[in-house]
Amino acid sequence: MFDIGFSELLLVAVIALLVLGPERLPKAARLVGAWLRKAKSTWYSVKTELEEEIAQADLKESLRKTAAEFREAGRELDAVARNDVLHSIDTVADDTRKVLHQARTPMKPLKPAAAEPTQIDSAARTAAAAKAAREAAAARAAAAAALASEAAPTGTAEASPNQDSATP
Repeated sequence: MFDIGFSELLLVAVIALLVLGPERLPKAARLVGAWLRKAKSTWYSVKTELEEEIAQADLKESLRKTAAEFREAGRELDAVARNDVLHSIDTVADDTRKVLHQARTPMKPLKPAAAEPTQIDSAARTAAAAKAAREAAAARAAAAAALASEAAPTGTAEASPNQDSATP
């Protein structure tokens, strides 16, 4: 943009020295330096703000795209869930209709099944076996009672040797 070489800067410095003089030249140089620093810092702050604005705009655009994607995914999930719920409701309704239809249909009376001779014979045998088992149990109980009455002590203070070894 500006193509200023050393010779041009030297020429400007000599002219400034002649115009301003040796007393005001250092103050003028400091003032020019301060203006340049201020211009440079302003330029950097403007540049930084522009970069931040561009980054924020990119971030906002990214967030908008992500939000749109989430909204679309939410709509798809709602549609899938709605279809699943409707399918489940339809299934339950169909099952309920079937049960109600079966409940409304009159039932045919059941005919009593004729007992077959083999069933009667096996039932009689089972009853006879049970009776025999009861009689055998009663006989064993009576025998045990008889043995117990015979083995009972006759009132003596002596104990049998088997009893001593049984007690600690």
